[in-house]
Amino acid sequence: MKCDECGGACCESFEVPLTDIQPPGQDELRWVLLHGRNMKRAGEHGNYSSVVFDCRCTALLPNGKCGVYFDRPELCRAMPAGGEECLEHVKARRTPDEYAWIRDDDDPEQIH
Repeated sequence: MKCDECGGACCESFEVPLTDIQPPGQDELRWVLLHGRNMKRAGEHGNYSSVVFDCRCTALLPNGKCGVYFDRPELCRAMPAGGEECLEHVKARRTPDEYAWIRDDDDPEQIH
């Protein structure tokens, strides 16, 4: 994945299963504060199973690069470029044409 070309799709939203929500530690609290307060719940058939933070990280620079990359939260470090979660974010936040531009040779040819 060419992160420089992506523009930070992984930094525009984040979904947390409700079963994973515990009292936040410092790193989790820092992540929530960086992502602002625009939060919505997502679920099926009225059953809420997760919370989606649908907002751009406040540390994401206009060019799509991370402004705190070398000091980013562990939650951010845990998502490898081109991994399954990365591709899910790109699929949800970028068009097929944009994906064709940002994919590396070893990434799937299509995700849409």
